Amino acid sequence: MSAVPPPPAAPSPRLRLEAVDCARGLALLAMFVFHFAYDLSYFGLIETDVPAEPGWRWFARLIAGSFLTLVGVSLVLATRNGLNRPAFLKRLAMVASAAALVTLATSFAMPRSFIFFGILHHVALGSVLALPFLRLPVVAVAGAAIIAFALPFLVAHPLLDEPWLAWLGFSRAPIVTADFVPVFPWFGCVLSGIVLARLALPRLAGSRLAAWHPASLPARILAWGGRHSLLVYLVHQPVFIGALMLALQLNPPQPMSEERGFMLSCQRSCGTGPLGVDACERLCTCTVDSLKRESLWRETLTDTLDPTQRERVSALAQPACARRHRAETIAHWRQAARRDSLRRHHEARATIMADHGIPHFHNDKGVAVIHVGAREFMCIGAKPPFDHPHVYLDMGADHEIVCPYCSTLYKFDASLKAGACSPPECAHHETAQAAA
Repeated sequence: MSAVPPPPAAPSPRLRLEAVDCARGLALLAMFVFHFAYDLSYFGLIETDVPAEPGWRWFARLIAGSFLTLVGVSLVLATRNGLNRPAFLKRLAMVASAAALVTLATSFAMPRSFIFFGILHHVALGSVLALPFLRLPVVAVAGAAIIAFALPFLVAHPLLDEPWLAWLGFSRAPIVTADFVPVFPWFGCVLSGIVLARLALPRLAGSRLAAWHPASLPARILAWGGRHSLLVYLVHQPVFIGALMLALQLNPPQPMSEERGFMLSCQRSCGTGPLGVDACERLCTCTVDSLKRESLWRETLTDTLDPTQRERVSALAQPACARRHRAETIAHWRQAARRDSLRRHHEARATIMADHGIPHFHNDKGVAVIHVGAREFMCIGAKPPFDHPHVYLDMGADHEIVCPYCSTLYKFDASLKAGACSPPECAHHETAQAAA
């Protein structure tokens, strides 16, 4: 009598690691902290300008990176026994619809900074882009992650600065939006999650972590939030904003001074450019002083400026403040240089002799704009021995650039010779003497 063949083995169940749910819940908790602080700043309830504060901005980046890394981990877990296409497409449709809802809602609530490619947009697109990488060797995926992180620093073209291509992540133009998570470099986080999961999963079989279940109430809450992260993400901000608006109705805060409100708005706008927080605060303070001195303060606040006054405000808000900021910066350089002027002078001359083939420009007079005939040059800030470290600037295909050290604005003028500039006294001619 022949033996009865054993029944076919049941397919292994899909592995769901509750530790991953808890990790996603922790990322949600961090997001709650950031968004609540953001809302407090938006309503003027705290002094900190959260969108412009470097520490808060890095915190937001870490949160976004953790979410996208977990997207890669979840894709590996969900496809261990093959891609469940109906389930994947259902989840993708939910995320894409939620992203579209966020764009629609913010276009009405904050039209000047609406979210056109935020974290949900990236999760939707990244989930599709990552599918081919699930079949590649781990080394290849790791290499692709490195390339994704590096591409924004290697790719530049005027066409990529167009607003309709900003979502790719290659634009060098200022982008004003409440949440921006472009494809590059952030897709590198999704690929990193794939690498991490594929390296770790073989070692998790039968481990305590694979069998772990949350026992305490906080851990169970975190795991529940991680399992329903999309719903929690969509609900939490309306809840925060509604609670704050109700609290403000019940206990109205002290009205913010007109000057403080203007300063916060000015610094938030300035923070989207190349200047740092301290430089923006100085420039905005100078703008307020200039508007009051020219009797344009009240008209500016009430938005009743006529065309002539608007031109005057623009003139006050840029060159005058830039001159003051640069004058203060130059004074600081000079004070520091006097402590060791002889050493600095020799170092400056040695640097000049080393790079004498490149035009050098300075802003000793503190002018608002220097027009130059070269796209590649050195900014030295002020005349030696009070010059700052010589900074090599390359406009590339752009027509202007800001020195990151002294905030001097340079604009390219094709009518000028390579080593010439306007005003002409901003050219540093000691390079020619050193070369001779």
